[in-house]
Amino acid sequence: MVHRSVESTLANGQLLPVHRTVVILQKDIPREYLIKKTTIQFMHGRQRVKWEDNDRYSIQALPEVLDFAGNDPVLVTPVIGWGACKKYDFPQEGVVAFAYRNGDWHRVALAELPPNLSVNLLHSGIEHWEHKLVTPKDKIEPNWQLRQGAPVSEVVEKYANYNAKSSDPGSVSCARLNPPRDPEFAAAVKMNIAAEANARVLTAQVKSSSATPEVISKDDYWKAKGKWTGATYLQDSCEGIVEDVDPIREMTPDGVTEDGLWKSVGDVLTLADGGRIPMREFGLRAFQGPASVQAVVCSGNVIFTVKGARVSDQTVKNQLIVHRFSRTGGLIDALRINFANLGQFFPPEEWPQLWEMRVMDGQLEITFGKYSYERWPTDGGVLDHRVTYTVPLPTG
Repeated sequence: MVHRSVESTLANGQLLPVHRTVVILQKDIPREYLIKKTTIQFMHGRQRVKWEDNDRYSIQALPEVLDFAGNDPVLVTPVIGWGACKKYDFPQEGVVAFAYRNGDWHRVALAELPPNLSVNLLHSGIEHWEHKLVTPKDKIEPNWQLRQGAPVSEVVEKYANYNAKSSDPGSVSCARLNPPRDPEFAAAVKMNIAAEANARVLTAQVKSSSATPEVISKDDYWKAKGKWTGATYLQDSCEGIVEDVDPIREMTPDGVTEDGLWKSVGDVLTLADGGRIPMREFGLRAFQGPASVQAVVCSGNVIFTVKGARVSDQTVKNQLIVHRFSRTGGLIDALRINFANLGQFFPPEEWPQLWEMRVMDGQLEITFGKYSYERWPTDGGVLDHRVTYTVPLPTG
């Protein structure tokens, strides 16, 4: 356990002597550790007041503010990671406030705090101080930390968006783990799912087939596939219409402990005008992934998304689902395309990938291929077999 005496500057300019401790668990990696417990103690009149954080989850950040609201001590502390966020019902501000009343700490709304409160605690690195007394002059933090005297609004701004790009559920903001419900987004999800359930069934016809191995250069690969977004391929034909495609990840309990796990439940298209098209799935089993979008293609003002098909929770290898949307994201329809004789060209052990999709002359042209490569698919390889199908698009 590390002990430190710290002087904190209150909003009225007075110094409050504070005694702080942290309990550290050393990890296997050198210089890496976890904070498992932390306390703050100070005198309030003749009473010794103690604040303690002793959850089973590691502590990601220490309190930022300790001050008074009237005669009540108040404290503001960040809330980061699945365990802490769940405990406090996922505060979207990323911080929670407490007031000490009647001998105990009680959670209070941030709006109840005086507006002049500011950062006055050493909120990390306590264990690094070699001397036991830390004065306000010592609290010159690195640039990545909040400065002493920063208002509570800056604390909220930092922790509401904390680690926005991280995939670690133990070190991201509550708003990312459990974002606020978007009614328009939820309505679009339901509409797209309903369209898929009632999709018109079309049968594709073979246009051409070749079993002659074809050398694919790096440029050939990107020309056929389009831009990789991190979730799927986005064709150049969508430039100025679709900006990006990202996976939809939601945090759920892992089913064994109370810890949270990211689970992919679909994909979302971000449009150039700021709109979004969600392709989300429900009812996935614990370790089942969604039928993700495999390609996004545009023709004129129409956006086409292509994803795998499922029937009774089972993937159907010789079917694809194609949704059509307007360039502003409005749903047009959904099509279930059947490639009845695909198994004649590709046996089960050599099942192909969707190689290329184009829209031309009022029909879809979809190519499947068996592609092999040495190291990375994007570096080029060999298309050992390709089969191209055509599907006339319905007009009414």
